[in-house]
Amino acid sequence: MSEQFPLLFRSTDPEGSRAAARKARPRANSDAGKILRVIEAFPGLLARDLAKQTGIDAYIVRKRTADLRRLGLARSVAAPAPHRELRWFPSRA
Repeated sequence: MSEQFPLLFRSTDPEGSRAAARKARPRANSDAGKILRVIEAFPGLLARDLAKQTGIDAYIVRKRTADLRRLGLARSVAAPAPHRELRWFPSRA
């Protein structure tokens, strides 16, 4: 994925957090791109399944899927009870 995702931090974040976001951006772009490609290829996966498919830690997958949702590139739907985990779909579908 060649597009660059915007830096994601809150306006209230201290400069240290903003600097960390700038430093992490290349990795976040790479991870987000991998995750988005898997979401597009296999819609409806849970974060843990996306982690298995991409080889990216599930914690990082959850952060990047939230970023993708904020950017309007992915959407989530709660899975049925009892677990209520989020299933991820491309927003373009």
